[in-house]
Amino acid sequence: GQQAESLIAYDFRSVLPGWEIVYKGDRAGYRGLTYVSEKRIEIYIDPGDTPSSVSEILAHELGHAIDVTHLNTEDRNRWLKLRNMPSTWWPGDGLIDFHVGAGDFAEAVATVLTGSPSDSHYGSFSDKQLCERLRQTRDPAETQRLLAG
Repeated sequence: GQQAESLIAYDFRSVLPGWEIVYKGDRAGYRGLTYVSEKRIEIYIDPGDTPSSVSEILAHELGHAIDVTHLNTEDRNRWLKLRNMPSTWWPGDGLIDFHVGAGDFAEAVATVLTGSPSDSHYGSFSDKQLCERLRQTRDPAETQRLLAG
């Protein structure tokens, strides 16, 4: 976990005060989960994972934590419009994370923080200006300004 965290050049601990990151063994069907009410991220490490692959999973989950900590409905609606997505933010009713706004945003954060390719149903993040602005975000207010345009 520490090796994976060292690959992320972003001070996520100051942006997400009070959040805990826990590393656990393999969990079938899951790579990471964000527990909002507990302010806890769990990362499930498979045999053969590398620090780089774990950092990509962590960055995605950090995206969820940034979302629930700093974004509001208006911010989320801006993201959906920016990405030309339907108005579904949270997974449910048979939808998975990579097919809704929350997962798309988390994938954008992972792409910016680690350079990982996007698994979002809505494709990659080609808006270099958006990615650069997200990359430069260092405080919660800046995250909201980013989405405000």
